[in-house]
Amino acid sequence: FVVSPNILIAQSGGWGTLPVLPAPPDITAPVVSITLPLPNAIVLNTVPFSATASDTVGVTGVQFKISMSTVIFDDTAAPYSTTLNTASLPNGPLTLYAVARDAAGNKATSTRIVTVSNTYGAPTATPPAGTYTSAQSVRLVATGASYINYTLNGTAPSCSVGTVYVTPISIATTQTIKAIACYPTGSSAVATFA
Repeated sequence: FVVSPNILIAQSGGWGTLPVLPAPPDITAPVVSITLPLPNAIVLNTVPFSATASDTVGVTGVQFKISMSTVIFDDTAAPYSTTLNTASLPNGPLTLYAVARDAAGNKATSTRIVTVSNTYGAPTATPPAGTYTSAQSVRLVATGASYINYTLNGTAPSCSVGTVYVTPISIATTQTIKAIACYPTGSSAVATFA
C-alpha cells in the first residue's frame, strides 16, 4: 500500500485517514544582539539601550537588564529599545544584557560591556580663594550634590569625614578650605581653596 499525498491510506475494508501528527515542539532559541550602546562605550547620564531580535516562530519580548537579575525594561514589540539612566550606577565597567524570548519559552542573551563615567563636579567657592583685607563669608556650591563636606584644618574631607556645609563659612584669618561634593552614587575630587 502507498500513502497518497492527501494523507489517505488503503487499509483492509477500504480507505481511511492517517492521524495528523502534531507539529514538533519549538526548541530553537531566538537570536538577539544589542545594537546600542556600542561596544566599550563610555556612558553617562541617560543613553539609548536597544537590541534586534528574531526567531523562527516569533519573538514575544526582549528584557533589558543591568545584571542578570535586574530588569530595567521588558519590551514586547519591535523595535526593541529603552533608555539606560546611569545616574544611580557606580562608575566603572558595567555588563548590559538583552534577553530575547519566544512563545515556547526559549531564550537567548546578548551582552555588552560599557563603562559608566558620570562626572561629579567639585565644589566651587565664592568669593574665590585669594588674599583679602577683611573677613570673608565663603559660599560653597556643587550643583546636583546631595551635600558638601569641608575641613578648615588642612585634612582632606570625605563624604563621611568633615563638617557638612549648611551656611557660608566665615573666614577672618588665613585658612585653607578643603571641600568635597557628595552625590548619591559617588563623590567629587577634593577642592582646595587657600
